[in-house]
Amino acid sequence: MPIAIVTGASRGVGRGIAHGLVENGFTVYASGRTIGGADLPGEVVRVRCDHLRDDDTKTLFRRVAQEAGSLDLLVNSAWGGYERMVEDAQYTWTLPFWEQPLHRWTSMMDVGVRAAFVAAAHAAPRAAATFGPDRQHQLLGATEIHRQCDLRNGKSLLFKGACGRVPAHQQARRKQLASQLSVAPFER
Repeated sequence: MPIAIVTGASRGVGRGIAHGLVENGFTVYASGRTIGGADLPGEVVRVRCDHLRDDDTKTLFRRVAQEAGSLDLLVNSAWGGYERMVEDAQYTWTLPFWEQPLHRWTSMMDVGVRAAFVAAAHAAPRAAATFGPDRQHQLLGATEIHRQCDLRNGKSLLFKGACGRVPAHQQARRKQLASQLSVAPFER
């Protein structure tokens, strides 16, 4: 049975992907700050992890290595960009970037981009140790779908663009190890 880690699986896209992977025969380790209360199938291994904390992320990957021994797919879906959308009774998402609250930068860039990078950094060496030439292009999935972007939010555009660069770099540097499944919430 293939092994997957899905970050940010408590809700949204990450939760949906965790469901889909279980339906397709994966053992899924789902992580998130509120994963304990997430609506996920019983087979999912829930691991509480705040991806802003590198030690939490390291513990997640160590646990998967100890329990499963391998990792076939990483899907980075953790981000906090939609938190605290209304402040002082004002919807702040569509404000010009200079009027948006600064915490949104941390939510998108640290929880999204940096967390994806840290998780990928933990996954890549495991791939090198696990996969031989007969199983190329089966490991890394990272964040971003940006065919539909909310052009009104500059921070969102930066987040989605940056997330696309992490997998592109991985693929260029380790063509024998990486293929990309890219996911992230997008605005309508």
